[in-house]
Amino acid sequence: MKQVKHAIGAIAVALGTLGAAAPAHAGLAGDSVYGTLCFSVGAFCQFWNPQNAVVGAGVEYYYTDGANDDSADFSDTQLIITDNVKSNANGWVMTFQIADLLGATVMEVSDNFTNGGVSYSLVGDTLSLTWNGTGTTDGLLTAVYNIRTTDVPEPATLALVGLALAGAGLSRRRKQ
Repeated sequence: MKQVKHAIGAIAVALGTLGAAAPAHAGLAGDSVYGTLCFSVGAFCQFWNPQNAVVGAGVEYYYTDGANDDSADFSDTQLIITDNVKSNANGWVMTFQIADLLGATVMEVSDNFTNGGVSYSLVGDTLSLTWNGTGTTDGLLTAVYNIRTTDVPEPATLALVGLALAGAGLSRRRKQ
């Protein structure tokens, strides 16, 4: 009988050790995004259609007019902004609201936009990107950002099973 108690105790300790909550990487894939594209602050500031998107394969946001083609493409860990300037591109502000951006970090990897490049800020769950525009440069401009979301603790299911086994062992001990 003593051997059974020791075996149950050993199993409970092993499961408790294995089941300790470990953080898991939570990326952007599958997340809902609310985006805006504004060319003139204070004027009509929404050119993305639709404004709501889900991070997945392909470009989430695209807008084209006579001056440029703008796009925003999210992946699990990255955002790629492009602007194919056709003539005298006006500046813009893009904003993206994603719940998983809370506590995230954003790092610019590359930026060949002219006139100071694209500046960015992350406040809460909203990422804002601003470009001043250009009156001279035609061609494809690209900025790339790595996005690292906050790790999320996984449930400690095995720890709970170990605790249940320990409880069962103790209750069995009391019955004897």
